[in-house]
Amino acid sequence: MSSRFPFEKQVQLFPRTLIPELYNIFGKEITEKFLTLFAGTTIRVPSTKEQDAAIRDISIYETLRGAGSASESRHLAEALAKQHKMSRRHVRSIYKKMRKLFKVNKKLQEEDIATGQHKVKRVHVKRKSKLRGM
Repeated sequence: MSSRFPFEKQVQLFPRTLIPELYNIFGKEITEKFLTLFAGTTIRVPSTKEQDAAIRDISIYETLRGAGSASESRHLAEALAKQHKMSRRHVRSIYKKMRKLFKVNKKLQEEDIATGQHKVKRVHVKRKSKLRGM
C-alpha cells in the first residue's frame, strides 16, 4: 500500500470500519497487505449462529455419508435427529443440501485446477472449404 502519510493516520481516518481492530490484532504489515489485497471488496463474516449451524450440517453430512447401508443410514438419521432435536426429515434435507453444495464445490475446484494447468475444453469447428464455392 503506498502511503503518503503514516499508516497509523490512515487507521484514524476510518474509525467506523474494522481497520483499527485489524491493525490492533495483526499489526501494521499484515493489515496493509490485507487492505491492499481486498481493497474495495465487501467481506461478510457469518455470525456464530450461522457458523454453528454449518458445523452441525457438515457433521450430519459426514456421518450419513459414512453409512454402509440404507438401514444404517436410517438409524444414524434417527440418532442425529434426536441429538440435534429435529425431525429425521430435516436431517435428510440437511444431508441433501450439503451433498449438493459439496458436489458444486468439487466441480468448481476441478475447473480451477484445469484452468491452472491450462487444460481447456477443445471445440471442434468445421471449416468450409474455399474450393467449394468455385
